Amino acid sequence: MELEKLKTLLMNKEVMVESRWELIEIDSIGSVKEISKLNKLLIMILDNDTKIVCKVDEVQYENEDTVNFIHITPDKDEIIIFRVRII
Repeated sequence: MELEKLKTLLMNKEVMVESRWELIEIDSIGSVKEISKLNKLLIMILDNDTKIVCKVDEVQYENEDTVNFIHITPDKDEIIIFRVRII
């Protein structure tokens, strides 16, 4: 998927992409079966039905198939990066 198309997708109010995302570099949790972004909220449902919901403070487009959703904890002492790759 080209970068511009990806950006457009993620900038839309709501995004639903199924079976095409892999969550990498966060405790090797594994595959994401559903991901949606509603305003500044990121909702991910993993293959094992674990649900991750967090506020997104920044979105970085690493390359054509990898996106970093960055969450900064309220006390600003921790930055969590959900690095997601389209597969």
